[in-house]
Amino acid sequence: MDSKKKCLLLMSCHSIINPDGNLPFETGVYGEGSLVVVSGKEDVTLVQIPKILDLLWDKEGEMAFVYLAGFSSSTDTLKKENNIVTTLTFIKIALDRVRKENVHLVGCQCDWEKKKSFAKEVGLDIVHSDCGGSLTLGKIAAKALKKPAV
Repeated sequence: MDSKKKCLLLMSCHSIINPDGNLPFETGVYGEGSLVVVSGKEDVTLVQIPKILDLLWDKEGEMAFVYLAGFSSSTDTLKKENNIVTTLTFIKIALDRVRKENVHLVGCQCDWEKKKSFAKEVGLDIVHSDCGGSLTLGKIAAKALKKPAV
């Protein structure tokens, strides 16, 4: 049996808002390792993210939430493509660290049907969120940090 403590992984190319009014959750480890956040608002390249996680995270992933960005009808094509690449990379990273049934996609109402179809295609469930997912992911993070340590 693995002696590593379980942790929650949250990944988004948007900032993750702390609902308690504190500073946003930036890329890092929280709650003595019970929560790992990768927020795309930091100046972190996709190549660096797995390396950062390997350095910061010595836990077994219990659950992961990945925000689905780039699937909306944005007029900024480059930003949209970058967000899709980031999202797909985040999904791969999550699946490398967490059992598939515990990886959840998060998406807002923008092009909701397209997001639901994508989730079905890759075999993952999807949680409806606020636009951008920042507050929804923040609430998930805050709830995880309030749980007693196992």
